Amino acid sequence: MACTVEHYGVGTSDEAWLAAARARFAREGDWDVSPVPVTASVPPTPPAGPSCPYCPGHPPLSVFVRHEVGSRQPLRYCPQCYGFWARGDALAFGVADAADDHPALTAVSFPPRCRACGGHLKPDERCAGCGTKAAPLACPDCGREMQRVRQRGVVLDACGKCGGLWFDTGELGEAFGLEPPRSLASSLVGDDPGPSDSDLLLAAAAIAARALLPFL
Repeated sequence: MACTVEHYGVGTSDEAWLAAARARFAREGDWDVSPVPVTASVPPTPPAGPSCPYCPGHPPLSVFVRHEVGSRQPLRYCPQCYGFWARGDALAFGVADAADDHPALTAVSFPPRCRACGGHLKPDERCAGCGTKAAPLACPDCGREMQRVRQRGVVLDACGKCGGLWFDTGELGEAFGLEPPRSLASSLVGDDPGPSDSDLLLAAAAIAARALLPFL
């Protein structure tokens, strides 16, 4: 007769085990012990990654893939607003690969707007329409309120706890002077604009004069 072991604690005697088995048979009509339900282990929820502090709903930030620029900390960006989040040495060895033409790198910055009514913000970051002062952004990593600081000629949002910097749309390109990479043909031409229309007309006239000279 197959019997499933039932746990009664350490040191349970054979007589106590047999008495319990008889009581179970009288109660349930079965000698076998009901299997002990095993609670499925729930894996811990992984910590949420950094999220965009600017966009509504705070979508998660994506890693900005770079093959030539090496750093321990990744450079992250928001695919919706093209803002960038940099921590540690993310920008210590450069911003992007030389031939990278990702639109987020050269996105045009736009005047800041009030989140309450959409009005324009004055230099003191107070709304010209409703008078509300712009609320500080929350750190994408730790959620702490960030402070406005000026670095590389641009006013950025900085977290005093984790040391990260948030670049709004276009601020990364403005701070590092990023420009769209030129094609091979334009790079070979360089900055020479070529002959003007007047130069071409003078050259054509000279060729025509030389051609007519034998007949004069």
